[in-house]
Amino acid sequence: MKWQEKGWLKKYLATRHHYVLHQEFQRLKEQKSSAAAFDQLIYELMQATGLLYGYPAQMPYSYKALLKSLKTDKLTNQQRWKVLLLESLLNSALTTNRYHNLKREVDFADAISEVAYRIGEYYISLYPSIKPKSRGGILTRSPKAGVDLSEQVLDIRTQPMTSDAKDEFWRAIMHSALSFVDVYCFHPWIQTYADAEKREKVVKSHARLRLLILYVLSSAAWANGIVEKEEKEFLNYYLELSQLPEELEDQGKKMISERVSMEDIKWDQVKSPVLKRYLLELATMIILSDKVISKSERDFLNELRDKLHLSKEKAQHSILAVESFVVEHWQNIPYLNGNKDVEAMMMYLLAKLRPYLQEQLPLLKKYLAQEPDIDALLQRSLVETISTNERKKIRQGLLDAIQTTPAFQSAVVPRSLLTYSVLLETVPGGLFASYHPNN
Repeated sequence: MKWQEKGWLKKYLATRHHYVLHQEFQRLKEQKSSAAAFDQLIYELMQATGLLYGYPAQMPYSYKALLKSLKTDKLTNQQRWKVLLLESLLNSALTTNRYHNLKREVDFADAISEVAYRIGEYYISLYPSIKPKSRGGILTRSPKAGVDLSEQVLDIRTQPMTSDAKDEFWRAIMHSALSFVDVYCFHPWIQTYADAEKREKVVKSHARLRLLILYVLSSAAWANGIVEKEEKEFLNYYLELSQLPEELEDQGKKMISERVSMEDIKWDQVKSPVLKRYLLELATMIILSDKVISKSERDFLNELRDKLHLSKEKAQHSILAVESFVVEHWQNIPYLNGNKDVEAMMMYLLAKLRPYLQEQLPLLKKYLAQEPDIDALLQRSLVETISTNERKKIRQGLLDAIQTTPAFQSAVVPRSLLTYSVLLETVPGGLFASYHPNN
């Protein structure tokens, strides 16, 4: 596939249908029986890929034939970003009641084509100043429509970032934040497509969420008591990128120029537990940009958690998930690679993981009870020397057990950090039920 040439979207959808139409249709049928809300399903997809955190860590599916056909190992970050945003939008739409009663695979294929047809129209309604151009860079004389418009809009929304590491961090996070809101609101927009008035309400709600994200970005930057010149420049960049309506833009400028009290924010508009969690994680990512969380910044995160009415436990899980993602992928993320404080952050993360895993001991035990071979190996490792392969099995088993805990059910377990020896020092001693130090 040639991602920069006209027609890539149609080719991508055709390739997708050819390799995984049946599997995706079955996945959608299973998803319908899930008790999870649509935003939870979308959140899990976007979090696992890294789209929420400004870095396309992995593809949104594991179909080997499709991955090989797309040559995903050779994709640039921008091309990966394009796939992740498209797939997130498709999944957001396909979880609506509009497509709930699809009975045949051909109907499912038609639904995907319809969603792809509407993406461009959706973005134009959100960001009226988006102006698709011809491939030569000239503004088109006649307005694009359908899949052609969707293709050009996706190109525009996934433009490459700057090469400067600090610039890239801020820009990536801001694009991620807007992408999340875009995907989040696409669900109700396409659900109410037949009702122009309801669609307009979704568009206005999207604008308010863009302003709320600016508040979180600004407040996180203010958390240590001062906004640096560089940070203010990037907040103004977000204000420009978000294209707020005129009546909201003045509020946005005020948030950048002065510290806005949490009491001035209408928190009642944040009803979704998933949106609440994301806003906290977004603030955490901004604060982690210098790899250090000061006391004032920790106080800010606690105050934000209270305003969002998130339990201390859920907030802990969200922050732990963000920190784990950063530690897992720091070597590949340009704005983190080479930072000398990463090792200290790893130690900080381990210090948090130990008490967390102690709290999750019942879940870890439950998982190992279902894996008697791993449990037996774990116990035997305490009294005799085991082989390298057996150590690998224990490590994999413990990592899988950790994946079942709340903080990591849809997040990234920091596998690069959790080697065999580190795991044995980190997991609760209660897992070694058959042996005791006195024995």
